[in-house]
Amino acid sequence: MEAVCQEDVGIIHEEDLSELSCWSVPSWKPEKESKTKEGLLFPQGIGEIQKGQEDTGDKEEKSRAEEEERKIPKEAHEMKLLSKRRCAILKKNWRPKTVAEREELRMITYPASTSVAIQSVILQESRTCGKTETSLRLKHNSPQILNMDNLCCANTHFALDLFQKLNETNPTGNIFISPFSISAALAMVLLGAKGNSAEQVSKTLHFDGVEDLHPGFQSLSTDINKAGTSYHLNLANRLFGEKTYTFLQEYLASSLKLYGAELSTADFIGAADAERQDINKWVEGQTNGKILDLLPDGSIDSSTILVLVNAIYFKGNWAEKFNAENTVDMPFRLNKNEQKTVKMMYQKKKFPFRYIMEANCRALELPYVGDELSMILLLPDDITDDATGLKQLESQLTLETIKEWTLPENMDAIDVHVHLPKFKLEDSYELKSTLASLGLVDIFVNGVADLSGMSGTRDLFLSKVVHKSFVEVNEEGTEAAAATAGIATFCMLREEEFRADHPFLFFIRHNPSKNMLFFGRYSSP
Repeated sequence: MEAVCQEDVGIIHEEDLSELSCWSVPSWKPEKESKTKEGLLFPQGIGEIQKGQEDTGDKEEKSRAEEEERKIPKEAHEMKLLSKRRCAILKKNWRPKTVAEREELRMITYPASTSVAIQSVILQESRTCGKTETSLRLKHNSPQILNMDNLCCANTHFALDLFQKLNETNPTGNIFISPFSISAALAMVLLGAKGNSAEQVSKTLHFDGVEDLHPGFQSLSTDINKAGTSYHLNLANRLFGEKTYTFLQEYLASSLKLYGAELSTADFIGAADAERQDINKWVEGQTNGKILDLLPDGSIDSSTILVLVNAIYFKGNWAEKFNAENTVDMPFRLNKNEQKTVKMMYQKKKFPFRYIMEANCRALELPYVGDELSMILLLPDDITDDATGLKQLESQLTLETIKEWTLPENMDAIDVHVHLPKFKLEDSYELKSTLASLGLVDIFVNGVADLSGMSGTRDLFLSKVVHKSFVEVNEEGTEAAAATAGIATFCMLREEEFRADHPFLFFIRHNPSKNMLFFGRYSSP
């Protein structure tokens, strides 16, 4: 099967779309073509042949032409059958069992979309003489789409790297971070970094393969912060700079344009602690009071020149809320030998679900109202190791497995008995040593760091990267916040059980961009 090239495509009326859908068309090239007034540009032989048109060649050529005409309608007929088969499959309780069957289902159930496919189908409407027509065009390798996909991959890759490093120092405890917030804050540092310092930031955050990185973050932030959504998601950046220090206007203008990061002048030399408190108040306001005291006592002194702050706040209601009357006390197993009592929520509804055989775990997607954000949970079958039971799953977390396990087309919308604990996590991280272990070294060393893109000189270096996070999950939905400071459907009639009464991983995803905004591990109440 080959896709129709743009020049082979004409006008399709809206009433034809229900049959045609978005299918790839078998590749054939008849000798002659005819363009009908009100349809797709079809080869001659499909539709009504013009009156009086006859082949005047010899018998052999006439026979060959008739044979060609018989073949073409057959292929068009097969296209129509494919569309009908799609409808039939959607009504039956058929589940793919092999890779080939899953791919066939994906091709039939999920037509190409601009967000995930290299070859995308775009439907555009134009009004002519009072009649609505819909044109079908194929768009190949959209640079903007590919670049956003690359940025998403970079952010996800960094999120997993960061989680694995935090896991080394905290193998059994709770973890909750906003890798997106940290990436955005360090991207603002990269904007003013030069030489080896810039190379290390790009490599550590996997930005090497991302073209137009900063405009990409700008576009993503605009999409995340857009008005009129059914959830509250706020991403804010700000620069706090020493009032006696001269920053390059080019850097300040770029930070404001690309990251919305306005410069606030501060008197770090004369009133460091008062400025620290003012920064904390700004963060508190941006996160609806959930992130308090981001910068602890002593973190700001008279040598501080610049504080870069990124804050992200999210509050969303479940598309399918849990009934508080069903919430009961239940044991939560921390490991094989310990357990604690939690408030366990329950509901039975249709949710995207998948069993991941290679990791012996279950994946569940809980959408928020509007479906633009979702919480994805990864739950092992049971506690099989001597710690949290997550060791096997965590060892298999890669960019490729996360994408494969949680792609919408790889999950089935089925009835799931969901048991999920109410929980609240709050944590603070000083990430300097963690980032250094990932390869980000030079920007923390005085005399080695090259942040000359900020000031024109090499007298700046990063002293701290502080990250603080908060998340609360209850019957209504989720409230989450984080702040980072750098200082200088396919339905089937079956049911599944998702009983989160032992440690699990979870992340909150921005579905349009597929960016992982928050990532966590819940292992202890």
